[in-house]
Amino acid sequence: MAGLVIICKAALFAVLLAFYFGIPAHGVQEAAMGDTTNSIMQQDTVVITGRIFVTGHEPFTVLAIEREDGSAVVISADDPLYKELWSYQNKTLQCKGKYIPDPLHGQAFYVINFQKGK
Repeated sequence: MAGLVIICKAALFAVLLAFYFGIPAHGVQEAAMGDTTNSIMQQDTVVITGRIFVTGHEPFTVLAIEREDGSAVVISADDPLYKELWSYQNKTLQCKGKYIPDPLHGQAFYVINFQKGK
């Protein structure tokens, strides 16, 4: 019974976070379940050139990359370069990395390395 209560609390928390961040609840639920068939190592690396910016409301702010086409992707908070990237806010960087599942945002970008962009 206690396990069921924990599962229900986790589902409610995911829905509340989805509402708070304006994400469709089904996307958060699917992301929370995880994709066990896709590991970081199996994915191809990609290069994104874009502006680093902070998004979200305190205390839930996160870093993201705004691509040249105007779309954005959240940077994985588990990324070892995450703290360093905070110092590059509003700077254009060329980031090499991989898309990974993220329980709050559906997907995130895991930066392997970066350099200053154009």
